[in-house]
Amino acid sequence: LSYFYLKYFAEPVFISKAKILPLGSQGPKISNIASSFGFQIGGDQKKNLSSSSMFPAILGSRMLAKEMILEKLRTSGSKKADFLINIINNKELIIDESEDSIKNLPINEIQYFIGSYLKMINVEKDKSERSLLNISISSNDPLFSKNLLNSTIEKLQELVVELKLSLAQEKKDFIADRIFDIKTDLTKAEERLKNFREKNRAILDSPTLLLKMVLGKFFLISTI
Repeated sequence: LSYFYLKYFAEPVFISKAKILPLGSQGPKISNIASSFGFQIGGDQKKNLSSSSMFPAILGSRMLAKEMILEKLRTSGSKKADFLINIINNKELIIDESEDSIKNLPINEIQYFIGSYLKMINVEKDKSERSLLNISISSNDPLFSKNLLNSTIEKLQELVVELKLSLAQEKKDFIADRIFDIKTDLTKAEERLKNFREKNRAILDSPTLLLKMVLGKFFLISTI
């Protein structure tokens, strides 16, 4: 029964595999930025965007899945490339890349696409070399599996770069805000000093009066 099922009824599964070597294990804290993309990372841990612990989080994220909606790929039975959501959902959901075409996508179709796409991806650490990541994508079409894996890796690289740029921009904005705050505090301090000098100009311009004031304070302190 198993033989006849596999021979005549079961659909073949084609798996495309690749290995990724993430670079670096130390880096800045990125929990704030990662959370904005839908990644949950411990706030007390220091992660690098290219670390082996970060890549699986990105590959398994809904953000990456949404970024893949407009990817155009070819299958074995097609002469031209089509949008990935059309291929996976087996429907003509998107005709062009216009904003209206994307906005009009039904939510249930997007949810179905995200779930189906993420189920096709498998990420695990290499058993012989823990720093390596094994990525595999399975489907019932050999050409589609190959093209989807290549496209996913390219999108992964783009997303990592985007996250790094976001981190750099966040640092730049933080430094700019601190500089602005320091300049504001310095301006206020200079204004207070200017007002103090104007109010006490007579004392500052008269050394004798200033000396009397200092001696008066000295005798007062001595008496106390």
